[in-house]
Amino acid sequence: MLNGHWDSHHSLLDFNSLAGDTGQIIRPWLTVLVDRYSRCIVGFSLHPAPPSGEAVLDAMRMGIMRKDEILAQRGGTTNPWECHGVPAAITTDAGRASRSEELLAASEVLQFSLHFKPLRQPWLKGQIESWFNSLERSADRSGRALSFSETSWIVTKWIVDIYQQRPDPALGRTPAQMWNSGLQERPILRIVPDDLLKGDFRPTTRVIDRTQRHRPLGSGSLEF
Repeated sequence: MLNGHWDSHHSLLDFNSLAGDTGQIIRPWLTVLVDRYSRCIVGFSLHPAPPSGEAVLDAMRMGIMRKDEILAQRGGTTNPWECHGVPAAITTDAGRASRSEELLAASEVLQFSLHFKPLRQPWLKGQIESWFNSLERSADRSGRALSFSETSWIVTKWIVDIYQQRPDPALGRTPAQMWNSGLQERPILRIVPDDLLKGDFRPTTRVIDRTQRHRPLGSGSLEF
């Protein structure tokens, strides 16, 4: 079902970008979250450093939020990016770096289950790697290093106007069409408030009981 399960993946992009804080020329790391039902890319993050729980957390925040403001700020896209809402589960890498305290806390606060890919199974990433290769072919090849904002715009443009509008042979339609079809069966009922989504999920005055991952939704709880 729509937003039933998101998979994360990381790739070192094959073009140069300027790190925002130092101006150093680097190859940026891209982290994406992909909805299994629709094959839509729901969110992404760009980082100068290797993959981490922080990168997954940033992509998760983008995946959950509405994208209208993001598209308005970056401009230059033709199609909407409808993807938003809280998934039932997220699968990410099994490495220790992905098991950040805040990512685990976010899974408790937002009530999704967090899973980790088994190690040494490269076939799990084959299709996502082909998506990254397609992205790199569409990037600016002028030879100059791109700013992080330019790189982010390229990724956004590619997701919204190219990848998600391209028919997927396995689906028989585009990922965007599949997402909209899924909304008919499972509408998204509520939106996570920005102050919660953009804040720190780690508890400061309470202890999380990790045995209650699937606790019932009570009064004032979020429903998706």
